[in-house]
Amino acid sequence: MHSRLRLVSIAAVLGLSAGACASASNGLSTDHASSTEPSSSTTSVTVAATVPLGSIHGLLGIRWIVDSRITVGGAIPIGASSTAGFTIANDGTMTVDTGCNTGSGAVSFPNATTFQVSDLVLTEKACADEPGNVEAEMLTLLGTVLAWSTTNSQLTVYPLTITDVGLILHAAP
Repeated sequence: MHSRLRLVSIAAVLGLSAGACASASNGLSTDHASSTEPSSSTTSVTVAATVPLGSIHGLLGIRWIVDSRITVGGAIPIGASSTAGFTIANDGTMTVDTGCNTGSGAVSFPNATTFQVSDLVLTEKACADEPGNVEAEMLTLLGTVLAWSTTNSQLTVYPLTITDVGLILHAAP
């Protein structure tokens, strides 16, 4: 069952646990009668300047599909049938598929090797098992300033403050 789209505050998404997705217990406000307000333990990041999109090469206009989640213990592959990934268009908009929910947002580039997502809007389907884990990690990561690098047709993204978590993605054919 599909729910209405809602605006998700990326800062509020940081409260997600690995197995939770779009429920009142994860600190996000919902449209249900038992809704809650965003958690008071959220974090936000402010970026002062942005780099012109024309100077960002190797990232824009490509559909990136998640291959693995980077963890303290190494890379954990996700299922080959997963649709989880994102595209950052040349105009700075992002489309996101978490493998369970879809949506869009805006992207800014504090410098040529980092980006930050804002104004993310997602559908609200409940996500369980591996799709739920992948979604929780994607949304947590998209709530931070991310460093990125490409090698051949592989993209690696990770938060600036923690380098033992992140995602490894490949360019869709």
